[in-house]
Amino acid sequence: MRQLAIFSILFLIATFFSHSLKAHDPFYEESDYSCEKPFRVKGSIENARAVFARLEPPTDIDVYTFTVSKPVHIHARAFVPCTAHLNQFLPSLAVVGPGLPAPAEKVPFPVPEGYGAVVVNNTPPGKKRPTFYEPFSGETYYDAPAFDQQVSTTGTWYIYYWDPYKMGGDYVAILGFKEKLW
Repeated sequence: MRQLAIFSILFLIATFFSHSLKAHDPFYEESDYSCEKPFRVKGSIENARAVFARLEPPTDIDVYTFTVSKPVHIHARAFVPCTAHLNQFLPSLAVVGPGLPAPAEKVPFPVPEGYGAVVVNNTPPGKKRPTFYEPFSGETYYDAPAFDQQVSTTGTWYIYYWDPYKMGGDYVAILGFKEKLW
């Protein structure tokens, strides 16, 4: 009887924690994610990932790549830590893939033939940016607009991050939206 009670308590604790501890898979940029050596997303682009990265030098462009083999929902955005030296850092992103329209503005990288791009610019300079507190890291971040769209054209896709104002700095590339249960 005592063993059953202990098992029941452990089961309830495990159930509580498995439903309450959700998080992005964290990754850290150890070497630059360039066109030549992009960050390759393994598994579905829908699975949430937080890539702690840096645009340095200020002209740096980080590249992430993934494969679409069936219709998927792509979610991408850039969070910036709320610090005095990053308060004007406003990285942009572009999702590049087959079947997308030609980019509506000039981008600082070549778009492959047959591909298009959707550019997501950050909050314009001088405008107040929303912030949020992230409890797992214990940090406050500037939020940013997101690419959030269903796509179905199969092939290799890319997400590019860059700083159009050439300041450079730390950011978190948020890829995907399905949280992992720990």
